[in-house]
Amino acid sequence: RCGRAGRAGAAHTFVTDADLHLTPALVEVLQRNRQRVPRDLLDAAQKTKEAMARADKAAKVPTLEGGEDDLKEMQRLNRQKQMELQQKKNAGMGGGKRRGGRRR
Repeated sequence: RCGRAGRAGAAHTFVTDADLHLTPALVEVLQRNRQRVPRDLLDAAQKTKEAMARADKAAKVPTLEGGEDDLKEMQRLNRQKQMELQQKKNAGMGGGKRRGGRRR
């Protein structure tokens, strides 16, 4: 546990998969305060940064500044998105009875 009544102590932090997005900031705070950063935490932070960079790159949308090719790409992405939305809408339809069973 942490120090108490002026005495030194140790603190432990458990990081789950749900906490991985916080590891880069945790490493930064520890380094800024000249604290030892465990290798496992450094590795997790690096992998998280790389995954976030890949996600950012994948989420980039073409702009009109690129000309006709980017416009065509935007139109293609829009058509794809519309198809996905329609598929989700249609997924819940069909089959089964409307009121959940046989009426007597």
